[in-house]
Amino acid sequence: MIGKIAGTLRKHWLTTLIISLGIYNLVTGIVYLPFAESISNILGFLSRSIVVFSGLSSFLLGFLLTLIGFGIYRRLKVAWGITSVLLIVSILFNLLAWNFLGVFLSGAILWYLYSKKDEFRASLKISIRYLAAIWILAFILLYGTTGFLLIGDQFQPNISTPIQALYHTVVTVSTVGYGDFLPVTESARVFTVSTILLGVGGFFSIIILLISPFIKWFETITTRVKKVTSKVQKHESRSRKRR
Repeated sequence: MIGKIAGTLRKHWLTTLIISLGIYNLVTGIVYLPFAESISNILGFLSRSIVVFSGLSSFLLGFLLTLIGFGIYRRLKVAWGITSVLLIVSILFNLLAWNFLGVFLSGAILWYLYSKKDEFRASLKISIRYLAAIWILAFILLYGTTGFLLIGDQFQPNISTPIQALYHTVVTVSTVGYGDFLPVTESARVFTVSTILLGVGGFFSIIILLISPFIKWFETITTRVKKVTSKVQKHESRSRKRR
């Protein structure tokens, strides 16, 4: 049993490395977030906000790397490209946090991934509806983040950073409305309303795009069940007449 597991790991060594790096980043993020203040005090030259940002980014990168590992296992071209970008981002974020072990691991795996480039020939077939759903979501976030950042001085308190703009976009389109940033001008109120309408309409569109195949599948199954039931009833009716 152990021999089979070891053989599988050797056969898919690159996948194992990437998923392991993802787990490492997840653990790093989990450690950084609750102990941000202590880490900042120990290092001295890193502020608490940078440590928190490093922890969040590390956790997100870890999740994405473990997820993309399945694409690496299938030798998908798109997985190779996405993983390359994630590893470069991992190097930069680990440099920001002065995590040199993370920098070394990310760099080494990036080099190994590049050396195996020719093995990634499989293509990923994605339905146009999924691409449309991704595009709608990306457009909503880009629209809100860019707009709130441009008119950030018309909110109280001001929206001055991309993170604040993205946060307010998500809060607005989800209609949670925490009230952290209040629009104080007519232009800001109009843009906020437009973001809400765009977000609600966009999410409904995404839901329709994603569930429509399941609705068609359910209708097909229902039709088949009705046909089978009808045939069974006809057969039983004929059997009764013969008796």
